[in-house]
Amino acid sequence: MLQFEFNGHTSDEYGLIVTRIEENDTLVNRSLQLGEKNKYRPKENQFGTLYGDNYSFKMGVMRNPCRNKNVVPELKNGILKYDSTYTPYLDNGILKFSMNYTADIKNGIIIPNDSDYLTSNNIRIINAWLTSPQYPRLLKFIGDDYFSEEIEFFATITEVSTEHASLPYELTYTVTCDSQWGYTPLILCKTTSSSTLPREYSIQNNSDCWEDYVYPTIKVSPKSHGIITIKNKTDNGRTMKINALKSDDFYIDCRNLKIYDITKSIVSFEDLGIEDIDDIYWPRLAYGENIFEFTGDATFEISYREPRKVGAFA
Repeated sequence: MLQFEFNGHTSDEYGLIVTRIEENDTLVNRSLQLGEKNKYRPKENQFGTLYGDNYSFKMGVMRNPCRNKNVVPELKNGILKYDSTYTPYLDNGILKFSMNYTADIKNGIIIPNDSDYLTSNNIRIINAWLTSPQYPRLLKFIGDDYFSEEIEFFATITEVSTEHASLPYELTYTVTCDSQWGYTPLILCKTTSSSTLPREYSIQNNSDCWEDYVYPTIKVSPKSHGIITIKNKTDNGRTMKINALKSDDFYIDCRNLKIYDITKSIVSFEDLGIEDIDDIYWPRLAYGENIFEFTGDATFEISYREPRKVGAFA
């Protein structure tokens, strides 16, 4: 049975399965950026392409019909016993149940919710999980035979509807991604250099955007005071040079053009010894092999995701 994970929680925690994925046909949508024709120019000038609407699809979910529904506790020898799947636990003195506990409380009495319909309490909990985030969160499918590799989407739930006879039995969510594609899981590369011996390191970029760059995030952990350089030999030998302090870790966010410390506070360019901010080189990965050269007494962790233009299917 197809399941999914969103914002750190799985559909199994809520007793749900995915029933269908639809309205997912348009994998890529681009428009041409053109100049104008005139009597002297019968052919427009081409200025590239612009991606259109972000990838989106509809995802149907319903209660897992195979879920053990023996959720009402029994009284045995004066002891209240629950099915092992739904045994409650104490959290700061408060009795709590697992997320997939599907019994309802009416008039102070626990009653089983053993139908395939969704109660208002079920829908409330599910919608709170999926529609609370204001910004894209990680979404991935679990147990989908379509994907030959793990694909992750960053998505926002933008619409909720229901299928029902008298009571609702299925919810349909419109999933809108942050771009026209999904991504690989986070790829992490790690290397260490010294102040006397440069370290050469190869990074392979297998993105589905052959003519675009992938911009990584680089964590730098200096081991001593001094100059640190990051040279991309593949990118015409362009170099970022930073004056680092021992044990003062920082991150280089190459896509968003910022540098911050472990507390997420922005580090000024002046503190890093960067004088000409208009001439900063932000390391980037071209399609294929990228040869970097690191110098300085530090450890470097390069993390990035590669775009995957494959869509979502069940």
